[in-house]
Amino acid sequence: ARRAASATGLLSYDEGVVVQLGATNLPRSTLAVPVVGASYSNFDVTASARLSRTTCGGTVWFSTSSLMCNTNRGTGHSQLAVVTVGRNPGTLSQSLSFDSPQISILGVPNCPATGDCMVTVVGSGFGYWDTTPQVRMGKTAAINTRWISYSSVRSRVARGVSAGVTVIASSSMRVASATVLFSYDSPIVTPASLRTWPDPNPPSSASFSTVTVP
Repeated sequence: ARRAASATGLLSYDEGVVVQLGATNLPRSTLAVPVVGASYSNFDVTASARLSRTTCGGTVWFSTSSLMCNTNRGTGHSQLAVVTVGRNPGTLSQSLSFDSPQISILGVPNCPATGDCMVTVVGSGFGYWDTTPQVRMGKTAAINTRWISYSSVRSRVARGVSAGVTVIASSSMRVASATVLFSYDSPIVTPASLRTWPDPNPPSSASFSTVTVP
């Protein structure tokens, strides 16, 4: 009679290795990206790939050393690439970035020096979901910023001074800046009473005089 014995978990194949991507910076929309590496099998085993936090919309096996990933929307920089062949994942860190945000215009180009006004920053690349964007007017951070859409965020501006203030917006650690888009209201001189300091020999009846600006 024939006798047989078996054991599980004793043998495995090399895991897939990610060497490089056909593109290292992507638009935040869909794009087909070649994935080059090794040990992707000698035949199609339905490999899967993930770029950034999002699984590829589709992965096409070409050879033991190449795949094609149809990327989904993404955001951020220095993202991780993961290729899984069978049950064996291979990774390549800090391999991928998505385009930085861009600033085009501001819904309100100036605010009072006291701040506390709402400004919509219009552009692109602010993400397809809320990535907790931040906005600064010059050196001062906005009181709060709310994500609206891929093309806009809305901020409550803090108090400040100066014209031609640089606006800086960041999303997923990617930064955009634009100069001479924003300013605070200029000071306004209104009629007032101006006091002059006492002269060296003031009259005994007064320590200062008053000049009125009409």
